[in-house]
Amino acid sequence: MGELKTRRELVAAGWNARGIAAAVRDKKLFQAAQGVYCTAPVRRDQRLRAIVLGHPSIIFSGVTAAEIHLGKKHTFPADAVVERSRGRSRTLEGMVEVRQAQNVAAEIVDGLPVVSVLRAAIGAHERAPHLARELLAESYPGKTGEARLAEDLAAHPRIPKTFRAIIAGSAVGGDSKTERRIFQDLRAAGLKIRQNVQLGPYRYDGEVLGHRTLIEIDSYTHHAVGTDPGESGGGVENARTFVQDRWKQNYAVCRGYRVLRYSATCVDEHSDLIVEQVLGLVRGEEPSGRQASGVWEWHETFTSARWLRERGGWGE
Repeated sequence: MGELKTRRELVAAGWNARGIAAAVRDKKLFQAAQGVYCTAPVRRDQRLRAIVLGHPSIIFSGVTAAEIHLGKKHTFPADAVVERSRGRSRTLEGMVEVRQAQNVAAEIVDGLPVVSVLRAAIGAHERAPHLARELLAESYPGKTGEARLAEDLAAHPRIPKTFRAIIAGSAVGGDSKTERRIFQDLRAAGLKIRQNVQLGPYRYDGEVLGHRTLIEIDSYTHHAVGTDPGESGGGVENARTFVQDRWKQNYAVCRGYRVLRYSATCVDEHSDLIVEQVLGLVRGEEPSGRQASGVWEWHETFTSARWLRERGGWGE
């Protein structure tokens, strides 16, 4: 990967305008942005850095900021803002749409200036609602996620109504990517979901609101039981988790809730069946199709030789 250099840096190193032009013509330098050059062909992921070097007052916003926050590949044209006192709305390099804004605070993520997570999500939600939902879910995880999001929303001057709908459909508060993914799918199916639900002394992964139904997503490592503390997935702590999970579920049932439990593998391999089962339960339908047969007849953990080999169940 080549090194980015501004014209000023090249001049300070002894270059002049004629020398720079000749180097570009001879492909010893490559123009990356206005007044910015690269010592090798410019890669796609260098474009934004080059533009910032040439236009240091811009701050990436909207879809571009969301992509940067999430560590995703940049798409073009990119979105950016500039303080009214420092610039005007325009198109830079044919690749960045810049608009004026007020009171924009910049954060540095991966070396690039970006707006806050919330401002990025708001800016992205109309063009890329899936990206806005993913950004909210990734940025506000865990049991404090909803409270932190509410605090940030309260501090924001204006929240569009259309963005409120994005929030309602986002897996905010999930403890893992697996949880966030399945609860996102359930929301997409039309269910209202609350995550990290406190009920008495216990906390549950999610609740289907209005149906007194709780959902738990268990990872194999965390919930496996063994007697040898040196075993993977075994030991005293996991045995305690095993016991706690039983009493936790019993508590919810005694409080009048239904509890559905799935493994991470269920989410990875059979998320469609999870959605189907939850919808069937809240609609009062009897199990049908694959759900009416034994799980050993269709579930990945029973039917995949690779899955069993990886866990020592079958030989080669």
